[in-house]
Amino acid sequence: MDKKEDQDILNELKRKHAALMPSNQFKNELEDKLILKFSKKRNFTSLIPAFGLSLASIIFFILFINSEALLTNTMNIPSEPPQVYILHTHNYESFVPDLENLTASDVPVEEAQHHDLNITLVGEYLSKQLHDNGINAIQEKRDVQSDLLNKGWMYSKSYDISRIYTNEVLKQHDSIELILDIHRDSLPRNRTTMKYNDEDVARIVFVVNGNHSNYQPNLSFAEKLNQRLEEYHPGLSRGVILRQGAFTNHNYNQDLSEKSILLEIGGPENTIEEVNKAAGFLAEVIVEVLKEK
Repeated sequence: MDKKEDQDILNELKRKHAALMPSNQFKNELEDKLILKFSKKRNFTSLIPAFGLSLASIIFFILFINSEALLTNTMNIPSEPPQVYILHTHNYESFVPDLENLTASDVPVEEAQHHDLNITLVGEYLSKQLHDNGINAIQEKRDVQSDLLNKGWMYSKSYDISRIYTNEVLKQHDSIELILDIHRDSLPRNRTTMKYNDEDVARIVFVVNGNHSNYQPNLSFAEKLNQRLEEYHPGLSRGVILRQGAFTNHNYNQDLSEKSILLEIGGPENTIEEVNKAAGFLAEVIVEVLKEK
């Protein structure tokens, strides 16, 4: 194992630490395995136990430092009561230009998925923009698609998983005013992109479901955000879509709040950078509207 491989392992551990809860038995077994592995590969046997213990200690420290996040279902919890809850029901939705060695013509839309480079990075950026402007937000870090796999459920049950998450968050944080389920659309680039100040920016569409009795407050709030976005950044929004009727299988869990909106930002041919630009403009509008109360 060379230095690059060592660093790759440590970087991966840092990225994954909030999703792990190692037992003492695991830590002891890991230390033993590391000692055995390095004793086979290297000749300086006298240094092996100390090295193994040190590396195991580093791993334990990485896993331990965010114990608060582990106890709060791996969400980013601000110090002040959160006002916005950001989640991603289809959390692996990705962007082809950011996927290595692929082009839009190579990958069908339904396969533009990635475990790490996906729409959750946009939610993370939006959360930070809101926080920097005085609105506390929490972003869901649990993995809907992984939970589907563990339960043996089909992709169509994604909203059943995110409903569980949302109910738990609302129970824990009665300060939540706005729920944003952020997706990327499946439309081609010419429909999901605009020029703004000579830069390519992804476009946004607000989606409200009407298959429940209390959808009107959601629709009104979506229309307010859309109107304000159009006022400040004409063309950035693709409007508000009301989905209802027999052909709509889900209500997107929007019956759980009077300010719950599904957002489609960009499409598979956009870059994460282009989508983040749109999220930044959206954050300005959300901050302004929430502070008007």
